[in-house]
Amino acid sequence: MEQSLIIKIGARNTNNELYYAKKVSELLFDIAIENEIVPIESGLDNFETVSSDLLSVGYVDLVVKKLVDQKFELINGVCNAALLDRFQQNYCFYTKRKDISFQGIFEQDSNHSILVDSEVLKESLLALNRHLNITVSTINSSNFEQIFKQTDWDAIIFPNELINGISAELIENELISLSPKEFPPAPATGIIVLQTLENNLFLRKKLVEIHQNKIGRISNVERKTQQLLSLDNRNQFAIHCETDAADNFHVWANLLDNSDIKKCRISSSTTFKLAESIVNQLTK
Repeated sequence: MEQSLIIKIGARNTNNELYYAKKVSELLFDIAIENEIVPIESGLDNFETVSSDLLSVGYVDLVVKKLVDQKFELINGVCNAALLDRFQQNYCFYTKRKDISFQGIFEQDSNHSILVDSEVLKESLLALNRHLNITVSTINSSNFEQIFKQTDWDAIIFPNELINGISAELIENELISLSPKEFPPAPATGIIVLQTLENNLFLRKKLVEIHQNKIGRISNVERKTQQLLSLDNRNQFAIHCETDAADNFHVWANLLDNSDIKKCRISSSTTFKLAESIVNQLTK
């Protein structure tokens, strides 16, 4: 591929994913790569296949995806060329009602209707207040704005990265960010992955310039732990990994075992056998 070509960036045609595509576009312009964004009409479930087909025929050169949505096994010929710095890896609490606060739902015997995206988060909240009326629903970039407009919930707790690209007119009250150490999200939440063809050596070499090595190591810990637990359903497992100034790794993980929450808090100076140590603590 000649450097003079315009790189076509593919992303699902949702406000949220196009927001991240624009961020990628800016990063590429910063390293002198001309580019344009190509919206892709596709559901989330079949986006892996659709995007790989579009890469293969040259309709796009690069695909922007969320690592949290990516399967463990990549389609032949496609590679993860770069991971970007995390965009909000925590949960966010939001309510349209003036008389409800996040702390308030635990300080009183309330039966407020709360919408969440995972069973492990539901049980974590119920452990603090068994009176809550919590519904688990799929919440992603495909349906987030539609769910946000609904009126059948008093409050919603969702991955904070979904708010990017949403119409500001929908946000009537303050958004409350929750600590990922207390309420860990799904593995690799907030991490953007850039995919291209394995044989696109020019683009792969250029993407090394924006790849975040530390994010790669963090995501490996989170996703490898999920893989070792043999959990295709991320509703049962939540994890947050971060590093400190000395490059030590710190992990907070929750595993739903029937209706019980098993927790792991672990620190390590290396990622060697870290995922295995997390699994051992969660399953002992």
